[in-house]
Amino acid sequence: MQNRQNRNDYWTTARPMADINIENDNQKPQLKLINFVYALILSILKQKEAQNNNQIKSKKCK
Repeated sequence: MQNRQNRNDYWTTARPMADINIENDNQKPQLKLINFVYALILSILKQKEAQNNNQIKSKKCK
């Protein structure tokens, strides 16, 4: 049960890029790549969301 929770946490929490290679050392290279791309897209989306939030705030202030 604990293992399943860890797997769920893995996909639902944002992690620093450096952690990806350490966590997946025993996995297939394709899976490492998929996880890397997933984390990359997630980080880009979070940055975009933060930028949008800042733009909305700045428009309200004007």
